[in-house]
Amino acid sequence: MTEHEPVVKSVAESEASTGWHLLKDVIETIVLALLIYAGLRLFVRNFRIDGSSMEPSLHHGQLIVIARWSYWLQTPERGDIVVFRAPSAKNRDLIKRVIGLPGEQIEIRESQVFVNGEQIQEPYVLPDQYTGGPWTLGEHELFVMGDNRGRSQDSRSWGPLEDSRIVGKGLVCYWPPRLWGLVPHHKF
Repeated sequence: MTEHEPVVKSVAESEASTGWHLLKDVIETIVLALLIYAGLRLFVRNFRIDGSSMEPSLHHGQLIVIARWSYWLQTPERGDIVVFRAPSAKNRDLIKRVIGLPGEQIEIRESQVFVNGEQIQEPYVLPDQYTGGPWTLGEHELFVMGDNRGRSQDSRSWGPLEDSRIVGKGLVCYWPPRLWGLVPHHKF
C-alpha cells in the first residue's frame, strides 16, 4: 500500500471504539420513527367506531383508517362517510354519511329523504320512523346522518354541519379481521 492510497474504514469500525455507535443508531432510529409517524398522521388517522349510529354499514368497536387529505383538493360527495369534529362537544369526533351538499334543501317525510324535492334511494339505512325539515344548506354546509336513523344524533338534531369541521373521509376497515375492506361509501 502506498502512502497516497486512502484507508477505508466502515462507520461502524470508526465509531465502535468511541462507544457512540449504539447510541447513534438508537437516536437515528427514534428520529426516523418519529418522522414516519408524524408524516402518516398528517395524511391518515385511525378511528374507533363508538356506538351503533352507522349500523349496518359500520359496527361498534370497528377500527377504520380515515384519509385526512381527501378533501384538500375536492369537496365531499353525497354518500361519503366522513369523520368530523362534533358541533356540540369539544374534543369529540363523530362519523356520519353525507346526505346534503352546499346550497341544497333537505326535507324528511315519512322516513324518506328528499334533496331539492327529489327522493333519494338509501339502501344502507335501517328502517325507522322519522321526519323533519326543511333545512336549506349554506355555501359551506353539509347535512350528515347516521345510517341507523333511530340511534343517531346528526344534522336532524343540531342542524347543518360546517364543512370546515370535517377531519377526513373513511378509507378502510382494519379491525376486526372479518370486516376488513373499504369503508362502504354510496354513490347516488
